[in-house]
Amino acid sequence: MSPESPAEPTKPTEPTEPTEAIGPDSPTEASAPTVASAPTEADAPAEPTDPTEADGPAGPDAPTEPEVPAEPDAPVEPQPAVRLEGAGLRGGRGWVFRDVSFTAHTGTITTLTGPSGSGRSTALLACAGRLDLTTGSAVVHPPRRRVRDHVNVARIAGVIGLDPQLSVADNVNDAADWARLRRTQARDLLATWRSRLDLQLPSRLPAGELAADELTLLHLLCATLGNPRAIVLDDFDANLTIPQIARLWKLTARVAAGRVSAPSAVIVSTVAALPPAGERVIHLGDANGAAA
Repeated sequence: MSPESPAEPTKPTEPTEPTEAIGPDSPTEASAPTVASAPTEADAPAEPTDPTEADGPAGPDAPTEPEVPAEPDAPVEPQPAVRLEGAGLRGGRGWVFRDVSFTAHTGTITTLTGPSGSGRSTALLACAGRLDLTTGSAVVHPPRRRVRDHVNVARIAGVIGLDPQLSVADNVNDAADWARLRRTQARDLLATWRSRLDLQLPSRLPAGELAADELTLLHLLCATLGNPRAIVLDDFDANLTIPQIARLWKLTARVAAGRVSAPSAVIVSTVAALPPAGERVIHLGDANGAAA
């Protein structure tokens, strides 16, 4: 072969499959794929010892994890949260309730009281935007498009509530999922509730085995997740002794005032128990849903 003859071209090699990019500092030159080795015991994730340690999904759509708020040093000025104006609901057997008007303010407790059949539970659902009124309106302040997005339901007898078969921790985890919080936040919340409100709330105890007042309070605390403008709680005084009711009023006032979350309006229903002096009471069953 003469010097001027062109060199014989080399046979092109078959391209290898590109490896998955690891990050901005990964090499740009493609290399032959390697077979991933089986994970060792050290690489396997450890199972949490406490149900509240299980975390939620990661990624850009992962739930947020706000910090547990510091306990306020001074009372927060009450602000309007939910307003019922001339509210009434008529069913197949007549009026469930009618002409009910009141405004619930953040940092306060509003109590709906009356005998069985007076519409207490249904009025709470109206406050939460969970049903359509026959007359009047329910609005949240500042004005929002949907009331239900800003009012949480803690418990409605026989309809909405915690699972008594699940542990305390699992019920808090479920509430965290609904509020789009990470489950690690649930563990911090439990610790905060115990310390600030002097509660037991054993993580692994089935919720149905809690003392009646702590079970009611757990319903309320789970409803604080997401920092709603208002929370509704049915059957506040159900199955409670007089000392338990007195304790529950005090702890509910602390929750409303923002001791464990943002201040919110708490609207409860009772059969007979009345709140401490200074809190608003709505007597259902009266001709005009009179407020006291």
